[in-house]
Amino acid sequence: MTITQLRYLIAIKNHGSFAKAAEHCHIAQPTLSAQIKKLEQEFGVELFDRESSPIAVTEAGKRFLEQAELVLAETVKLESIFKQEGPLSGTIKVGVIPTIGTYLLPMIVQSLSSGFPGVDFFFQEASTNQIIAMLKKDELDLGIAATPIEKIEMQERPIYYEPFVLYSSEESDNNENYDTDLLNDFPLLVLTSENCFSGQVLKICPRSSESKIECNSLETIIGLVDANVGLTLIPEIYANKSQALNQKKVSRLKKPVPAREVSFLYKASFIKDSIMMAIEEEILKHIDPVYQTRKDKSILGVEDRKL
Repeated sequence: MTITQLRYLIAIKNHGSFAKAAEHCHIAQPTLSAQIKKLEQEFGVELFDRESSPIAVTEAGKRFLEQAELVLAETVKLESIFKQEGPLSGTIKVGVIPTIGTYLLPMIVQSLSSGFPGVDFFFQEASTNQIIAMLKKDELDLGIAATPIEKIEMQERPIYYEPFVLYSSEESDNNENYDTDLLNDFPLLVLTSENCFSGQVLKICPRSSESKIECNSLETIIGLVDANVGLTLIPEIYANKSQALNQKKVSRLKKPVPAREVSFLYKASFIKDSIMMAIEEEILKHIDPVYQTRKDKSILGVEDRKL
């Protein structure tokens, strides 16, 4: 048994076929197949059901894979011990949900690239579901999303806490603090259900009548609010940074203010801690200290939506 064979094994599980796994590993399919066959012969078990499509892992294979992933994780940690000395270097792939990425990425991407020239940063906007799926397949190293999330096998590291604010068609005194119970009498505009943000908004206004219009972006919702179709709740930092909305139509909510926790998501085997800390430090340079504490905030969790 070799580390290379274990890597081939994990690639097949993640990609569901020998052909895709071979492409991912940059080797010929016959070479990969021969190595897996050799591994099966060594242990006297079949690790994959080759008749199914996509290829399924056998019961014996599941137990084998669990240990293989642990071995590989420890191997990567061992390899990284001597690579973390000196200037930061390497590659990190980060997924960010759109309602955070729309304001966060413009803040940090350029400064990270110039501040850490030895690191290749790759950022991708995706839903929470997609980020978790890609983390499991090692297609991403790190996610940035709203937390806490129910029933997922991921580590969560809070970065900051973002309150919700009201956005309505009428200009008002920005210092007025609304009771969320009063919002239930008005049509509420939310994002599509695949966005965890919509579930959090509906927790705040559970009795509100939802609009029959489903939107994929906060910008579209803001346009509909401006057209007097209804009202909405949006993240406060987004509201502060957005050029798409009228700041005079933003109103604060009563304390404790409903808020979302914004966190890093990563697997237990994650080893790029130094790069994650550099990203966190850069983020917090742009986030007001008032958002770096849970004080006066009521944190809303993210429901398990087939995550």
